[in-house]
Amino acid sequence: MNKAKRMRLINEARGKGIELENEEIDIENILARNESYLADSEYIGFCSELAKQIDDERFQGFKLLDEFKERLNQEVALIQNQDEFQKFSKVYIYINQKKDYLNS
Repeated sequence: MNKAKRMRLINEARGKGIELENEEIDIENILARNESYLADSEYIGFCSELAKQIDDERFQGFKLLDEFKERLNQEVALIQNQDEFQKFSKVYIYINQKKDYLNS
């Protein structure tokens, strides 16, 4: 990560009262966890879209598809209920609200 970006992130954290012990390692860990969050988020979107397609009335009454849709919903819930996923979701919600506020 370039030094300017790293220093900006460190200063933002300090401004919020967060003192990083080893700034570079902490920031790299956060960025890696963010990549994991983005991958999980994309997977959730895929599973949700697939479940919606199964809900199409053309597929009503197929036991195997109903069971598969239930398994997809369980998988989504399992990921969304993880503390790590919820923390990153809150960050993205905050960022989007901030952008909306600044754009209005």
